[in-house]
Amino acid sequence: MAAPLGRLALIPLLLITACHQPVSSTQAGPVPFAVNQQQVVDNTTLEISRSALEYNIHKVQQLLADKTRMCAILKGDAYGHDLSLVTPVMMQNGVQCIGIASNEEIRTVRQSGYTSQLMRVRNATEKEMRQAADFDTEELIGNLDMAKRLSAIAQEKGKIIRIHLALNSGGMSRNGLEVSTAAGLEEARAISALPGLKIVGIMSHFPEEDAAVVRHDLARFNKQSAQVLKITGLKREDVTLHVANTFATLTVPESWLDMVRVGGIFYGDTIASSEYKTRHDI
Repeated sequence: MAAPLGRLALIPLLLITACHQPVSSTQAGPVPFAVNQQQVVDNTTLEISRSALEYNIHKVQQLLADKTRMCAILKGDAYGHDLSLVTPVMMQNGVQCIGIASNEEIRTVRQSGYTSQLMRVRNATEKEMRQAADFDTEELIGNLDMAKRLSAIAQEKGKIIRIHLALNSGGMSRNGLEVSTAAGLEEARAISALPGLKIVGIMSHFPEEDAAVVRHDLARFNKQSAQVLKITGLKREDVTLHVANTFATLTVPESWLDMVRVGGIFYGDTIASSEYKTRHDI
């Protein structure tokens, strides 16, 4: 059963207008194209309603209340809405966790003055992790090899880097730990023993927008995360469990656990409820 949303209808944030303008090429180039070949250039304007964004943030906060924490996922330049504009609004409305994907996004968020929890929501390369270590970023770790590399970076920089273990409970195989096997559990134990790293979260991702599938994968995650806690000796109260994306947050409230990761909902982009307006309704 879907969570009781009441009249939780989100206001669409943006209006996009695009026009294609022909541009004449008057200079010869290295390729044998006609001199006057017509080129198409997009001229796109994006308008964001601050009041609509704040309305959406408040609605999500009201839905979750004090039952769980919220991490605002702002990857993809805040889903194309300009991260440098969206981050200050998140800060001013009490958002205490932001999820990003790239190092450029990390820099943008920190340069906006955001000092709270910043979490990468994908596996990073060694180079990315080395650069991000200077921005107090929590990394996603799904295998022992990358954990060892991050451990070396942490020791080199004299830091303790917080990490979230990614489990393949949702069957997405995005470089997550397969703790359904003895080898996978041993990897988790080995990661927990590496110097310079602190496991602060255990997570997974639900690839299907189907409530029944989400519940099935949630049961699997609950079992596997308990196994990881046991084999690593981590205290339950020291670890944040999180799996719910926007769809799961709206349709399977038992998936909220300690934190939800929501993104598209801030822009009215969800199919989880007919009461939500999308940008296509403009």
